Amino acid sequence: MIFHTPAKINLGLQIKNERKDTFHNIESVIYPIPLYDVLEIEQADRFSLHTSGYPIPGSIKANTVYKAYHLMQSLFKIPGLKISLTKNIPPGSGLGGPSSDAAALISGINKLFKLELSIQTQQQIASKIGSDCPFFIQSEPVFVSGKGDIIEKIPLYLKDLYIALVVPPLSISTAWAYARVQNSSSTFNLRSLPTIPYSQWNKLVINEFEAIVFKHFPMIEGIKTELTKAGAFFTSLSGSGSAVYGIFERKPALQNLFTDYKNWLFKM
Repeated sequence: MIFHTPAKINLGLQIKNERKDTFHNIESVIYPIPLYDVLEIEQADRFSLHTSGYPIPGSIKANTVYKAYHLMQSLFKIPGLKISLTKNIPPGSGLGGPSSDAAALISGINKLFKLELSIQTQQQIASKIGSDCPFFIQSEPVFVSGKGDIIEKIPLYLKDLYIALVVPPLSISTAWAYARVQNSSSTFNLRSLPTIPYSQWNKLVINEFEAIVFKHFPMIEGIKTELTKAGAFFTSLSGSGSAVYGIFERKPALQNLFTDYKNWLFKM
């Protein structure tokens, strides 16, 4: 079975407060974008995981796919799997690649072994791997709260818009970013984003990580500035970075920009 596991962007990210479990309560709108890792799974006598593409930092036991397999195996006593993972989503970019991969494996095991788990059950299992994981079980536009595991679908559609995605050659640790960010001062209700004109997004929609990330990595703020100059009606850091995106109503001319960075242009 082969799965294409999408990346995501955050349309606003508010840090509400730190929780007793060391996580933070957040609010955000998460939207899937068509940049994919590729996960291939097949039954085998024992578990194995082969990766290619972008190098994955840390040991295999820290890999979210490894964690998802062993969690599912402990719950359902499934046999071994041979897993191949091609990483096309840059690690440490705030695009959710590891969470997407883990969620795809949970869904894949559910299908392969005909477990008939509900979406809600799969999301509950995914939440044990990471805060973004439940979103990727369905990969539909959502408003999230809690530590990112409380999901509400919202009627937000970016069809026929263009998203330029730029990733500089650096990785930002989510733990590093959370240790430095301040609680949100924004009072804007992100649930209302679908009703707000595009012209208001840059004024109302804030990613709280930008202040700390831009302070330490000025090149990332420079990317946002260039996307705005190129005509984006909304630009933002995704998650805790390092990826920055801009949303355009018309196809932008970006040929001579960001030549030193990984970049993509998607028509949604």
